[in-house]
Amino acid sequence: VQREKDEALRLGEEAQRQQQAAERLAETIQQEKEEAARLNQALESAGTAIMLVDVEGRVSYQNPRMRDLVARHARALPATTDARVDTRALGERAPALRDLLAGRAGGACEFQHEDSVFAVTANPVRSLDGSHAGLVLEWSDMSEQRRAENDIKDLLSAAAAGRLDRRMDAAGLSGFTGWIAGTMNGLL
Repeated sequence: VQREKDEALRLGEEAQRQQQAAERLAETIQQEKEEAARLNQALESAGTAIMLVDVEGRVSYQNPRMRDLVARHARALPATTDARVDTRALGERAPALRDLLAGRAGGACEFQHEDSVFAVTANPVRSLDGSHAGLVLEWSDMSEQRRAENDIKDLLSAAAAGRLDRRMDAAGLSGFTGWIAGTMNGLL
């Protein structure tokens, strides 16, 4: 009888340990879900255009800023049917980007297609076991800045040659480049 009581007590204690372990596991899972939701929210609300690509170079995620960039530059950034950048088609147009996507260490490049200019910074993404899982890419639209830089060069060259009647085209410029255009036009 004592043996049966001891066995019942042991089974009860084991059941209690398993219940506590299950509760800890459920708590850990909930914490991981909450962390994943926070990370997703951070990516979704980031002010930078962000894209994740897998080891094959396929786009697995684009945040809203990246989707806006793709929409604004549809001719320069070929997209798949689900509005993600077609990295293979783009790599044919931009060898520097193709080389960046083929690497595992990350890096940066700048490329131009027609009137669109982009700066891309890549950083490696690792899986839990440390193996290469793809890249996170940060995109910057440099088109307006490059256009303003070229306009300033042309304007200054014309002024140096005595042609003071030229002005910068400020249409579509904003922020610092808009201010520069207005200031340069005011000087001449």
